[in-house]
Amino acid sequence: MIIEPESMNFRIDTKEERVYMNIRKNEDAYMDYKLHTEGKKNVMEVKETFLPDTLEPLGLEDAMAERLIEFADANKYKVKASCPTFRHFVNRHPEYNYLLA
Repeated sequence: MIIEPESMNFRIDTKEERVYMNIRKNEDAYMDYKLHTEGKKNVMEVKETFLPDTLEPLGLEDAMAERLIEFADANKYKVKASCPTFRHFVNRHPEYNYLLA
């Protein structure tokens, strides 16, 4: 099975604080975040990534990270990378340093 991250259907659930990517029926990959609104800045802390083991080598976690970055930027949130997967993505993409909290 070949999956292209660009063709995946992503959705951001602001109530659950999660970006989802539907893989198969009843199986999602996701990144959890927590929005901190104390003080003057809103900070989106990315806390956890879940991706089924069989899909890890496809780069889907990068696609989810990009969706969260776009969401944070559009909403003027700063980003805190507590999740190792997300932190690895941000470290490889210095163009997003302006968003880091």
